Amino acid sequence: MPGGEVGAGGPFFSWSPPLTRFGPHDLRLAAQNARELGIPADVVIKRAGVDAFCAAADLPILPRISFEQATAKGSARERTLVEIRPQHVSRFQQMERISHDRQGHQMIHINIPGERMLELTHLVLDLNGTIALDGGVLSGVVERLTTLAGELEIYLVTADTRGGAAAIAAALPVRLLTLAPGGEAEQKRALVMQLGTQHTVVIGNGANDAWMLAVAALGIAVLGPEGLATIALQAAEVVVARIEDALDLLLHPRRLAATLRR
Repeated sequence: MPGGEVGAGGPFFSWSPPLTRFGPHDLRLAAQNARELGIPADVVIKRAGVDAFCAAADLPILPRISFEQATAKGSARERTLVEIRPQHVSRFQQMERISHDRQGHQMIHINIPGERMLELTHLVLDLNGTIALDGGVLSGVVERLTTLAGELEIYLVTADTRGGAAAIAAALPVRLLTLAPGGEAEQKRALVMQLGTQHTVVIGNGANDAWMLAVAALGIAVLGPEGLATIALQAAEVVVARIEDALDLLLHPRRLAATLRR
């Protein structure tokens, strides 16, 4: 919807202001309205210059729509973005699915004595190096994810540099999200923020997993066969040797509570 309008019944607002000095002001007002109404807010950008504000306001940036003359002309004629650029349909459908999932799912409750109560509804997994090696899913992953799928909505996120991600995801109880080339770390973090950082657990091992590990309610780093990036190690709250160990912490929450209690 246009900038400055926030629908009380909707899960999103997107910013589409005029290209004037008043645009950032409209964004600030829209973000304030969303916070006051308790609406999860995300930003779809079609111009530069607002990244710093979004970061400071904890607003995840979703698709970046390049500014083109054809887009501007279509907007002036009150055409929707997907009418002007049909290639964006799949990106907005993905946003809608995530928003629907965010509205409610079963939950894992983990009481960390002397620390906090974790209420987890979503699990975000890196693919290569975390649950898969050389294109194949590691032993013990399928059965554990099948069990966890009854309590968490599971996302498999990857740039799919090796190919084959769709085939892997088809055999697992997960939603596959394929990243656009470039800015993978930012896209992963935006996904976790969109799902809700306070209810999301992340498992990863790579350098581009660090940002999403850091913002999640619980970040678990895996020292697997491909190793563990130092930046991911520093961003995680828990480090385990294998992906099976990471998933078992969620299947047996008392183990996790014992590790994190103070």
